[in-house]
Amino acid sequence: LASTQCYACEVGKIPSADRASCTACETGLYLDGFECKKCPRGKEVPAGKANFGVQECSLVWQVHVQNFLLVITTLLLVFFLNRVFFNSIPVLDIHLESGHLAVTTSVSHRVLRNPWGPVRVRLRGTGHQSLDCKTFRAAYKSVSTLYLLDNETGQAMVTRADTSMGELRIVFPYSLVCTGEKYWPTGLSLGLIVVCIATLFYEINDRGWIWAQDWLIASAIIALAAAGFTHSSKVRRFQILPIAQRRSCFRSKLQLANP
Repeated sequence: LASTQCYACEVGKIPSADRASCTACETGLYLDGFECKKCPRGKEVPAGKANFGVQECSLVWQVHVQNFLLVITTLLLVFFLNRVFFNSIPVLDIHLESGHLAVTTSVSHRVLRNPWGPVRVRLRGTGHQSLDCKTFRAAYKSVSTLYLLDNETGQAMVTRADTSMGELRIVFPYSLVCTGEKYWPTGLSLGLIVVCIATLFYEINDRGWIWAQDWLIASAIIALAAAGFTHSSKVRRFQILPIAQRRSCFRSKLQLANP
Protein backbone atom coordinates (compact mmCIF):
# COMPACT_ATOMS: atom_id res chain seq x y z
CA LEU A 1 0.00 0.00 0.00
CA ALA A 2 1.21 3.44 -0.85
CA SER A 3 1.96 5.72 2.06
CA THR A 4 -0.58 8.50 2.61
CA GLN A 5 1.54 10.33 5.14
CA CYS A 6 2.53 13.96 4.25
CA TYR A 7 5.99 15.36 4.82
CA ALA A 8 7.11 19.00 4.73
CA CYS A 9 9.74 19.91 2.16
CA GLU A 10 13.10 20.92 3.52
CA VAL A 11 14.00 24.62 3.62
CA GLY A 12 14.67 26.05 0.16
CA LYS A 13 12.57 23.51 -1.75
CA ILE A 14 8.99 23.30 -2.97
CA PRO A 15 6.72 20.33 -3.76
CA SER A 16 6.93 19.03 -7.30
CA ALA A 17 3.97 19.19 -9.66
CA ASP A 18 2.82 15.66 -8.72
CA ARG A 19 3.43 16.32 -5.01
CA ALA A 20 5.57 13.20 -4.93
CA SER A 21 8.90 14.91 -4.21
CA CYS A 22 10.53 18.21 -3.38
CA THR A 23 12.57 20.27 -5.80
CA ALA A 24 14.67 23.43 -5.58
CA CYS A 25 13.88 26.55 -7.58
CA GLU A 26 15.50 26.82 -11.00
CA THR A 27 18.49 29.05 -11.54
CA GLY A 28 17.50 32.72 -11.52
CA LEU A 29 14.41 32.16 -9.38
CA TYR A 30 13.84 32.68 -5.66
CA LEU A 31 11.46 30.98 -3.24
CA ASP A 32 8.41 32.97 -2.14
CA GLY A 33 6.37 30.73 0.18
CA PHE A 34 5.56 27.71 -2.02
CA GLU A 35 6.20 29.43 -5.34
CA CYS A 36 9.33 30.12 -7.37
CA LYS A 37 9.46 33.67 -8.71
CA LYS A 38 11.79 35.68 -10.91
CA CYS A 39 14.03 38.28 -9.29
CA PRO A 40 12.98 41.93 -9.73
CA ARG A 41 14.28 43.77 -12.78
CA GLY A 42 17.98 44.35 -12.66
CA LYS A 43 18.63 41.55 -10.16
CA GLU A 44 19.57 37.91 -10.29
CA VAL A 45 20.42 35.06 -7.96
CA PRO A 46 24.19 34.39 -8.01
CA ALA A 47 25.17 30.93 -9.21
CA GLY A 48 25.54 28.38 -6.45
CA LYS A 49 23.61 30.44 -3.88
CA ALA A 50 20.63 29.00 -2.06
CA ASN A 51 17.34 30.45 -3.28
CA PHE A 52 15.71 31.11 0.09
CA GLY A 53 14.03 34.46 -0.59
CA VAL A 54 14.01 37.72 -2.47
CA GLN A 55 16.84 38.98 -0.25
CA GLU A 56 19.13 36.57 -2.09
CA CYS A 57 18.63 38.52 -5.34
CA SER A 58 21.47 40.90 -6.08
CA LEU A 59 22.05 43.59 -8.69
CA VAL A 60 23.66 42.51 -11.93
CA TRP A 61 27.07 44.05 -12.59
CA GLN A 62 25.75 46.24 -15.42
CA VAL A 63 23.58 48.15 -12.93
CA HIS A 64 26.59 48.74 -10.68
CA VAL A 65 28.52 50.17 -13.63
CA GLN A 66 25.61 52.34 -14.71
CA ASN A 67 25.13 53.67 -11.18
CA PHE A 68 28.83 54.54 -11.02
CA LEU A 69 28.64 56.32 -14.38
CA LEU A 70 25.53 58.14 -13.15
CA VAL A 71 27.52 59.60 -10.26
CA ILE A 72 30.43 60.60 -12.51
CA THR A 73 28.23 62.28 -15.13
CA THR A 74 26.29 64.12 -12.42
CA LEU A 75 29.56 65.49 -11.03
CA LEU A 76 30.65 66.54 -14.52
CA LEU A 77 27.29 68.23 -15.04
CA VAL A 78 27.74 70.27 -11.86
CA PHE A 79 31.31 71.14 -12.88
CA PHE A 80 30.15 72.63 -16.17
CA LEU A 81 27.07 74.27 -14.61
CA ASN A 82 29.46 75.91 -12.15
CA ARG A 83 31.33 77.37 -15.10
CA VAL A 84 28.15 78.65 -16.70
CA PHE A 85 26.39 80.18 -13.69
CA PHE A 86 29.21 80.93 -11.21
CA ASN A 87 31.75 82.40 -13.63
CA SER A 88 32.65 85.69 -11.92
CA ILE A 89 36.28 86.45 -12.72
CA PRO A 90 38.32 89.04 -10.77
CA VAL A 91 39.43 92.03 -12.81
CA LEU A 92 43.16 92.70 -12.79
CA ASP A 93 43.14 95.94 -14.78
CA ILE A 94 40.87 98.15 -16.89
CA HIS A 95 42.48 100.77 -19.13
CA LEU A 96 42.32 102.38 -22.56
CA GLU A 97 44.41 100.56 -25.12
CA SER A 98 44.64 101.53 -28.80
CA GLY A 99 41.27 103.26 -28.72
CA HIS A 100 39.55 100.37 -26.89
CA LEU A 101 38.59 99.92 -23.27
CA ALA A 102 40.47 96.75 -22.34
CA VAL A 103 39.57 94.51 -19.41
CA THR A 104 42.34 92.21 -18.19
CA THR A 105 41.36 89.41 -15.82
CA SER A 106 43.61 87.71 -13.25
CA VAL A 107 42.84 84.30 -14.79
CA SER A 108 41.66 83.14 -18.19
CA HIS A 109 38.18 84.41 -19.04
CA ARG A 110 37.58 81.24 -21.16
CA VAL A 111 35.94 83.22 -23.97
CA LEU A 112 36.43 81.41 -27.29
CA ARG A 113 38.68 83.03 -29.87
CA ASN A 114 35.91 82.55 -32.42
CA PRO A 115 32.72 82.39 -30.30
CA TRP A 116 29.55 80.80 -31.64
CA GLY A 117 27.55 83.95 -30.92
CA PRO A 118 27.78 87.44 -29.44
CA VAL A 119 29.76 87.75 -26.21
CA ARG A 120 28.00 89.79 -23.55
CA VAL A 121 29.64 90.56 -20.23
CA ARG A 122 28.74 92.45 -17.08
CA LEU A 123 31.02 94.26 -14.65
CA ARG A 124 30.56 95.05 -10.98
CA GLY A 125 32.65 96.42 -8.15
CA THR A 126 34.91 98.51 -10.43
CA GLY A 127 34.07 101.79 -8.70
CA HIS A 128 32.91 103.42 -11.97
CA GLN A 129 29.21 104.13 -12.45
CA SER A 130 29.64 103.94 -16.23
CA LEU A 131 30.78 100.30 -15.92
CA ASP A 132 29.18 98.73 -12.87
CA CYS A 133 26.07 96.53 -13.31
CA LYS A 134 25.87 97.29 -17.04
CA THR A 135 25.97 94.87 -19.96
CA PHE A 136 28.56 95.22 -22.73
CA ARG A 137 29.54 93.32 -25.79
CA ALA A 138 33.06 91.96 -25.70
CA ALA A 139 35.68 91.18 -28.31
CA TYR A 140 38.46 88.63 -27.82
CA LYS A 141 41.94 90.14 -27.51
CA SER A 142 43.88 87.47 -25.61
CA VAL A 143 43.22 84.63 -23.16
CA SER A 144 42.98 87.14 -20.31
CA THR A 145 41.96 90.38 -22.07
CA LEU A 146 38.69 91.50 -23.65
CA TYR A 147 37.77 94.70 -25.44
CA LEU A 148 34.48 96.25 -24.30
CA LEU A 149 31.96 97.34 -26.94
CA ASP A 150 28.68 99.19 -26.67
CA ASN A 151 25.86 96.70 -26.17
CA GLU A 152 23.54 98.44 -28.65
CA THR A 153 25.81 99.71 -31.42
CA GLY A 154 28.78 97.37 -31.09
CA GLN A 155 31.19 100.33 -31.24
CA ALA A 156 34.34 100.39 -29.14
CA MET A 157 34.01 101.88 -25.67
CA VAL A 158 36.37 104.84 -25.25
CA THR A 159 35.38 105.80 -21.72
CA ARG A 160 38.47 106.37 -19.59
CA ALA A 161 38.12 104.17 -16.53
CA ASP A 162 41.43 103.12 -15.04
CA THR A 163 40.90 100.67 -12.21
CA SER A 164 42.33 97.45 -10.79
CA MET A 165 39.33 96.00 -9.02
CA GLY A 166 35.96 94.49 -9.72
CA GLU A 167 34.55 91.31 -11.27
CA LEU A 168 33.72 90.25 -14.81
CA ARG A 169 30.85 87.87 -15.56
CA ILE A 170 29.90 86.30 -18.88
CA VAL A 171 26.13 86.78 -19.14
CA PHE A 172 23.97 83.64 -19.37
CA PRO A 173 22.98 82.12 -21.81
CA TYR A 174 25.86 83.56 -23.87
CA SER A 175 28.26 81.73 -21.57
CA LEU A 176 26.97 78.45 -23.07
CA VAL A 177 28.15 79.19 -26.62
CA CYS A 178 30.87 81.80 -26.03
CA THR A 179 33.01 80.14 -23.36
CA GLY A 180 34.85 76.84 -23.32
CA GLU A 181 38.20 75.39 -24.30
CA LYS A 182 39.74 76.51 -27.59
CA TYR A 183 36.97 75.91 -30.18
CA TRP A 184 34.75 73.70 -28.01
CA PRO A 185 31.90 75.63 -26.28
CA THR A 186 30.68 74.71 -22.83
CA GLY A 187 27.15 74.21 -24.15
CA LEU A 188 28.21 71.22 -26.26
CA SER A 189 29.80 69.55 -23.24
CA LEU A 190 26.64 70.13 -21.23
CA GLY A 191 24.52 68.70 -24.06
CA LEU A 192 26.62 65.52 -24.26
CA ILE A 193 26.48 65.04 -20.51
CA VAL A 194 22.69 65.48 -20.44
CA VAL A 195 22.35 62.87 -23.23
CA CYS A 196 24.55 60.45 -21.26
CA ILE A 197 22.49 60.95 -18.09
CA ALA A 198 19.23 60.45 -19.99
CA THR A 199 20.61 57.22 -21.51
CA LEU A 200 21.72 55.96 -18.09
CA PHE A 201 18.29 56.73 -16.62
CA TYR A 202 16.65 54.73 -19.42
CA GLU A 203 18.97 51.76 -18.96
CA ILE A 204 18.71 51.79 -15.17
CA ASN A 205 14.94 52.05 -15.32
CA ASP A 206 14.91 48.96 -17.55
CA ARG A 207 17.20 47.02 -15.22
CA GLY A 208 16.10 48.16 -11.78
CA TRP A 209 15.05 51.76 -11.09
CA ILE A 210 14.30 51.12 -7.39
CA TRP A 211 17.97 50.58 -6.62
CA ALA A 212 18.99 53.47 -8.83
CA GLN A 213 17.05 55.93 -6.66
CA ASP A 214 19.53 55.47 -3.80
CA TRP A 215 22.44 56.13 -6.14
CA LEU A 216 20.69 59.13 -7.62
CA ILE A 217 20.18 60.69 -4.20
CA ALA A 218 23.79 59.95 -3.25
CA SER A 219 25.13 61.43 -6.48
CA ALA A 220 22.98 64.56 -6.02
CA ILE A 221 24.35 65.07 -2.49
CA ILE A 222 27.94 64.53 -3.68
CA ALA A 223 27.39 66.86 -6.63
CA LEU A 224 25.95 69.66 -4.46
CA ALA A 225 28.78 69.28 -1.96
CA ALA A 226 31.36 69.35 -4.77
CA ALA A 227 29.72 72.42 -6.32
CA GLY A 228 29.73 74.26 -2.99
CA PHE A 229 33.35 73.33 -2.30
CA THR A 230 34.44 74.32 -5.82
CA HIS A 231 32.65 77.65 -5.63
CA SER A 232 33.97 78.52 -2.15
CA SER A 233 37.55 77.51 -3.02
CA LYS A 234 37.35 79.52 -6.25
CA VAL A 235 36.16 82.58 -4.34
CA ARG A 236 39.00 82.26 -1.85
CA ARG A 237 41.53 81.75 -4.64
CA PHE A 238 40.22 84.71 -6.60
CA GLN A 239 40.36 86.93 -3.52
CA ILE A 240 43.92 86.01 -2.61
CA LEU A 241 45.61 85.34 -5.97
CA PRO A 242 45.04 88.73 -7.65
CA ILE A 243 46.69 90.73 -4.82
CA ALA A 244 50.25 90.05 -5.97
CA GLN A 245 49.26 90.50 -9.61
CA ARG A 246 47.60 93.82 -8.86
CA ARG A 247 50.67 95.05 -7.03
CA SER A 248 52.83 94.17 -10.02
CA CYS A 249 50.37 95.85 -12.40
CA PHE A 250 50.27 98.96 -10.20
CA ARG A 251 54.08 99.18 -10.15
CA SER A 252 54.13 98.90 -13.95
CA LYS A 253 51.62 101.75 -14.22
CA LEU A 254 53.76 103.91 -11.91
CA GLN A 255 56.86 103.20 -13.99
CA LEU A 256 55.03 104.16 -17.18
CA ALA A 257 53.64 107.33 -15.62
CA ASN A 258 56.98 108.28 -14.03
CA PRO A 259 59.78 106.98 -16.28
